[in-house]
This record gives sequence, structure tokens and C-alpha cells, in this order.
Amino acid sequence: MQLDLIRAAAILLVLVNHTPFLDISSTGQKQLAFLTPLFRMGEVGVPLFFVLSGFLIGGLLLNETTRTRSLAPGRFLIRRGFKIYPPFYLTILAYAGYLHFFEGSLNLERFAREIFFLQNYGVGGLIDVSWSLAVEEHFYFLFAFIATWLVRRQQHKADESGQAFALRVFKPVAVLALILMGACWIWRCAAFLPMGDREIAAISPTPQTHFRIDALFAGAALAWLWFSGWNPRVLSHAWVRLPLLLMAAATLALNAIPSSQLSLQFKKTHYLLMLTLAAASLIWLSLRWKPGENPLWSVLAAIGRHSYCIYLVHVPLFRLLNKVIADRFDGWHGLAHAAIAWTAAVLAGMLMTRVVETPSLRLRDRWFPPSGLKKS
Repeated sequence: MQLDLIRAAAILLVLVNHTPFLDISSTGQKQLAFLTPLFRMGEVGVPLFFVLSGFLIGGLLLNETTRTRSLAPGRFLIRRGFKIYPPFYLTILAYAGYLHFFEGSLNLERFAREIFFLQNYGVGGLIDVSWSLAVEEHFYFLFAFIATWLVRRQQHKADESGQAFALRVFKPVAVLALILMGACWIWRCAAFLPMGDREIAAISPTPQTHFRIDALFAGAALAWLWFSGWNPRVLSHAWVRLPLLLMAAATLALNAIPSSQLSLQFKKTHYLLMLTLAAASLIWLSLRWKPGENPLWSVLAAIGRHSYCIYLVHVPLFRLLNKVIADRFDGWHGLAHAAIAWTAAVLAGMLMTRVVETPSLRLRDRWFPPSGLKKS
């Protein structure tokens, strides 16, 4: 549940951040002005997703190595494909059809970039926010290759447990994560520090994989630490955990500060590194937290479990709402307009999960069960 709550926080932040995709009246926008800091803060949802995805993928491969003392990268990528591709391609094809038949504005180059997960380079894709999915897809292939190479270069010792073997094999991932965090920071500094804020704003966000993949590897390193049972005694004290939580939350909240007071140069360079560390801290602290029985946690966790499909459908849905019923919101309070769109996105994502993702996962587990487990 803790990780589902992190997912829920991330997707809700993303929905709020993308409220400008809605055609809210000028009066409604003025009524929403008090939420402007929250709109800006919503950008931190993607770094949270990145670190969490790295943590989950690292955990999957660590568990497989523990069970089988080997890795089957093809099976791993096929299993990821069953989760990622059916909802993704259905959304892209439906949105492309809408653009072609109702807008007459389908860009075939952007469509091709979406299909091949290259939408975070060049002219981009059809859906403005899908660049983050490309970064994650590139990570899946790269990390599967690296993990397989690490496993195959080591031999399992006769008296060594599967867990000890997995921990020994994946130990370099922690070092690689530190190297990539430094490398991506240097690349971002080289790219953005010479620019002014106006130039940076014209190319925002920062979608390229070589600028952002460090967060995913940081999550994989976090998985290794968690799997190893690393838990310094000092972190068991509330007087340490609470300041760490406040520091992480304050780091996330920095994005609410307007660029006139906190430059885009800082946000695109040093701040992205800070966000990675803050997200890793929050995930680590959440794993040590027991949420207990609470209806609110249950509702938010359900949103978190459906976050992938919510992320996929929310921008096309916002644009469809703009096209079909935006004029019906005239006279509505801006917050009511936005809240209806947010709720519609959550419900549409849940429907997509139930109708497309869940059946696909059932087929995956029937045809391609995890390595070392028998078919059901």
C-alpha cells in the first residue's frame, strides 16, 4: 500500500500540473490562480514515478535472480510488454484516429515517434506528456541488458544462497547509479547553464533520456539497498526520520516557487538531482511506514494502482472534453471545471485498467509466468 500511495500522490500531482491543457474560461483561470503554486509543484510527479519505477524493476530482477540464479532478459521484456504496450498502443491509435478524422491534424512523424518510443527526441510525439514513458522504456532495455551481463559474468558458489548471489551480482548497480547521477547532472549543466530562462522555457520539459535516466537507476540502487536489508540504526530514530521527511517534502515543494525567484537554470540542473534524492528518501521512508486501516488510504491506493492508465489517458481526455463539452462549463467555477476533468481522468484510467491492462496481465501470467515458476 505504501508504494501505491506514492503512485497516487505522483499521478494526482501530474493531473493538477496538466490542468492548463483544459480550456478553462478566463474567469475560471482567475478563480484558480490560488492553485498556481500547486500547478507548478505538480512537475515533481514524474521524478517520483521515475525513482519508483527503477525501484520496482530492480526488485523484479533481484527476485528473479534469487529464485533462478540467472536472468532471462527476453522473458522479462515480454512480461513488461504485456503490461505497457496494450494500453499504450490502444490509447495512441485511438488518439491518432481522433486527430485524423475529427481534427485533420495527424502528424505522421510524431505518430511514428510515439509508436517506437522515440517521442522524447526530435519533434516529440502526439501526446505531450508521453516523453516520460519513452525514458522508462529505454531504461527497461538498458537495465535488462546490464543486469543480464552482471549475472552471467558471475558464478554461483556452492554454499551461497540465491539471495546472497543476487546481492553480490547487483552490487555494481549502486555504483553505476552514483556515476549516472553525476553524469546526467554534468550533461544538464553543460546544456542549460549557458542558456537564459527564456531559452530554457521554450524547450521545457527536459525529456531526453540522457538527462533523466539517472532517477531510474537511483531507484534500482534503492531496491538493492532494500533487498540487502540495509537499515542504519540512526534511521530508526524519529528525530532523524522526521527531519529527513521534512527535507524531502521541502525539496519537492521548491518547484512551487516561480522562475522569477528560482531560476529555470537551477530547476533544470541542480534541482533535478535534488528531486531524485528527495524521491528516493520518500520511498525509503514510506517502506518503513505502516499506514494501517483507513478508508482514505484505501481510496488513494486504488488510484495509485491504476496510475499508469490514468497517466496515459488524461491528456487525450482533457482535449476531448475541450472539444465536446468545454462550452458547457461556461459560468462554472474554475475549480469545479478542473475537478470534473480530474475525476473523469481517474475514472477513465480505472476503466482502461480493468478492460485492457488486467486481461493482458492475466494472459501474460498464463503464457509467460515469471522465470522459475510453473505456468498456472
